[in-house]
Amino acid sequence: MFKHQTLTLLFGTSLLLLTACQAKQPSTHSVASSSAQQSSQVAHSKSSSAEMVSKTTTSSATTSHTVQETTHTYTDSQKAAITHDFLEWAGQRAEVGNMAVSDWYFDHGADDPGDWFAETPDGRVLVQHGEGDGRHYPIQAVGGCVFYTALDGTTGIDSQLYDSYARNYASNMNMNRPISKYLLGDNGVVYELKTGNGQTTNTEDGFALAPFSGSRNTSPTPFTVSQDTAAQQELKSLLAAY
Repeated sequence: MFKHQTLTLLFGTSLLLLTACQAKQPSTHSVASSSAQQSSQVAHSKSSSAEMVSKTTTSSATTSHTVQETTHTYTDSQKAAITHDFLEWAGQRAEVGNMAVSDWYFDHGADDPGDWFAETPDGRVLVQHGEGDGRHYPIQAVGGCVFYTALDGTTGIDSQLYDSYARNYASNMNMNRPISKYLLGDNGVVYELKTGNGQTTNTEDGFALAPFSGSRNTSPTPFTVSQDTAAQQELKSLLAAY
């Protein structure tokens, strides 16, 4: 009887140990299920990230396209107001430099119905519109001015420079001193053409006529982007008001 009880006790202990071991080991189905769930979550996370990147890229492309499609259009009265305000600002700058400034930066004596334009690093600037549709000009001039040393000693805004087209700048401009034409683009950029220093100049310098046929009869001396950062900031500030 004692032997039978001992065997029973040993059998019961073995059964308990086996049960405990089984309890500690997760089932293959449970591990597989957990791995599948984690893989699904990772895939979903990657899908969400890809979707976010796609949306961001689309948004950026749309914004870029919108900026490129934006056109700057100003009425003649707005252009006149912007030019007037820029001239007032330029007049103060000219006085400090003991120079004169005038908004008579462009004029011509031609009767051709074509367009007058200027060349810049950013493309052609339409200065005076003829009978064409103007589609060949990515930039339009808002206005401009010219800095120089006046023969009569005037500093600041010079209202006496205007004369007949025949006399032109010779009326009150010292050609032996530096002369700078500023061209104000509707793209917010100030372009500059430097002349003078012994070189004669006139109101047509820097500009050319494109006849109504669309061809160019001359290639004008190109303007460059002005290094006058104060002038660049002033133009942008004035354009922002419209």
